[in-house]
Amino acid sequence: MPIHPESSFQQKSSNTTSDGVVVTVEGLKTRYTSGEALDFAVTAKGSGIFCPKPIAEIVKSETGETIWLVSGGSLCQQDHPQDIDKKWTMHDISDEWIPRGPLFLDSGEYKMIVEYNGATIAQDFIQE
Repeated sequence: MPIHPESSFQQKSSNTTSDGVVVTVEGLKTRYTSGEALDFAVTAKGSGIFCPKPIAEIVKSETGETIWLVSGGSLCQQDHPQDIDKKWTMHDISDEWIPRGPLFLDSGEYKMIVEYNGATIAQDFIQE
């Protein structure tokens, strides 16, 4: 999806795990002004295998270089489906050793990739 320089809006993208849990990333904007911190949330809803946290990564679009990685994704804990209705902020996903303050990036084009139990969601955004 091309990002128009004059506009910025919050994106909402979803994907479904193989067992039917709908995973959604919401709140990430298409464009951030200089000095504006990133913010987003991940939700998982439905009946399926529960995993404690998603994995979130931000990469530079041009080089694929990882800028921010939260490998909070732990092993899924159940072998049988259960009802899931969970929301994580970007700080909930973070492991304890990752600073919990605002996330600021250098100017450029980026892609955020979120993975939860096999469902992957990618969103592009620009930091001015």
